[in-house]
Amino acid sequence: MTERLLPILGWLPAYRRDGLLPDFLAGLAVWAVMVPEGMAYAGIVGVPPIMGLYTIVPPLIAYALLGTSRLLVVGPDTATGLISALAVGSIAVQGTTDFNTLTSTLAILIGAFFLLFGALRMGWVAAFIPTPVMRGFIEGLVCVTIIGQVPHLLSIGGTSGNFFTKLWFVLQHLPDASLGPVLTGLLSLAAMQFLRHAAPRIPAALVVATVATILVALLGGEAAGISVVGDLPSGVPHLALPNVDPTILQKLAPGALAIVLVGYAEALGGAKAAAMQGGGDIDPNQELIAHGPANILSGLFGGFLVVGSLSKTSVAMAAGARTQLANLIAAVFCFLTLVVLTPLFRGMPHPALAAIVIAAMLHLSNPGYLRDLLARDRREFAVAAIVVAGELTLGVPQGIGLGVVLALVMLIYRTTHPHGAVLGQL
Repeated sequence: MTERLLPILGWLPAYRRDGLLPDFLAGLAVWAVMVPEGMAYAGIVGVPPIMGLYTIVPPLIAYALLGTSRLLVVGPDTATGLISALAVGSIAVQGTTDFNTLTSTLAILIGAFFLLFGALRMGWVAAFIPTPVMRGFIEGLVCVTIIGQVPHLLSIGGTSGNFFTKLWFVLQHLPDASLGPVLTGLLSLAAMQFLRHAAPRIPAALVVATVATILVALLGGEAAGISVVGDLPSGVPHLALPNVDPTILQKLAPGALAIVLVGYAEALGGAKAAAMQGGGDIDPNQELIAHGPANILSGLFGGFLVVGSLSKTSVAMAAGARTQLANLIAAVFCFLTLVVLTPLFRGMPHPALAAIVIAAMLHLSNPGYLRDLLARDRREFAVAAIVVAGELTLGVPQGIGLGVVLALVMLIYRTTHPHGAVLGQL
């Protein structure tokens, strides 16, 4: 019973010493990815970069204690991060203290929903979302996120609205872009793409962020017209429960539920992929429970939401991780980063952070799936296309709602029209 609630008690007593070096090196690799990506993904969520660093340590420790996957890495995520920004943005203005507080509050609420669904043993819910709906949602989200980051990449300001409104804004303001930010952003993006394909074992985000910071500093930083992160507070954040009106929680609840549904489907997929390579059994209900404290602690320490990440898990697996000890080691190095290294990040250029986000979204995209789906099943392709169109025109929350409705329709259709076959004469 104890091992079921605390899976770490199952593998830690049987830990073999020959796994220590691989886990240590994998922990370094995860740290090298988590720090720059955490700061970059804070831009998607709409909060200061330091909150991205606050989001790393508590969730890594919580999941290492409670998760059933030996290799899954939890952390900031692009897809759910944008939903968070939109959910909080409907209540508070981005860039204000209220927005930051509500973002942390949303993480706590998400954690509470994860715990509730785990206690109710609702691990089956991930199977509710058909693959065409999920892929359509992701492809639409990729487009929305990228067009939202392009103004940061080029340092041309930004605007609200749907995908096409933002696209028109970018096209109108391209002549206003300065050479310094444009070169910084485009070269950073090109370097990210090159390293991902030519040297996948190298932590591309850390390399690009470091090199861009050094080069921009040599050029004069903000004096050269390139926006940088600026001063970051050093030290560990204080544990605090946000003081929020209960009526605000009601307004945040729909966004929290959407994030739990989408985030859990992504996390469970990552956990299963890791289990196929690293062994071990996955308990879907315990995975829900593990994501509860991971998000609650992140919110209490001033961070934002986290989910299991397939891309970060792939980094850990490629580096040779054996167990969750790799994530505990990564947490130690991220803690030391907060305490000692934050002054090094003050000169990090915003265009480079935008490039890291855009590269991550391009990596997440899989247009080949939609192409194959069109050739294989036009009905399911139409479903995916409708979800994409809904996100681009109506907005991400409306696209999610449309996806849920289509998922229900597909479930009813498949239930009432089961595949049948007639067995011929033997």
